[in-house]
Amino acid sequence: MEFKPEHIVSLLQHKMRIEHQVIDINFKIGRYVYERCRKEGETVVAEMAAAFHRQKMSVSEDFLFETGRVYRALQSPKILNYIKRQVGHYRFTWPFLAHKCTKAPAGNSIEAMRYWEKELFKVEATLEKIENACVNNKQIPEQLKEQMEGLLSTVAPQLTK
Repeated sequence: MEFKPEHIVSLLQHKMRIEHQVIDINFKIGRYVYERCRKEGETVVAEMAAAFHRQKMSVSEDFLFETGRVYRALQSPKILNYIKRQVGHYRFTWPFLAHKCTKAPAGNSIEAMRYWEKELFKVEATLEKIENACVNNKQIPEQLKEQMEGLLSTVAPQLTK
């Protein structure tokens, strides 16, 4: 089968429509999570995830907290649509909303603990990549070695010694 540019454009447009539907669905889930947490406290999120699991649906607590956080930050489909118009349809994705349009949770809440554990895991994984890059710097293209060494001497000087 030969792909023509117009076929790819059509597929991308279809993908964009689906992504926007996912955003709308996640936003509605977020409203439900937000309302339940407001009335019953954060522990309800674990109960919700367990109930989904019993129904053979793999839904993480992190996802539920994330939907609630997005809803809490925006609180209105009008604001959601405003953001969509401002950033452009192709860049309007759920990860964009979740990570660029909300504040990180703070305090000693369950949500904050789960969020920051996940973030620390990402930092740890990045540090591991940096360490591996130092050890296996033969894999790095020559044109980038000097740039990498400069960055590492600033970020992790103990690794460049």
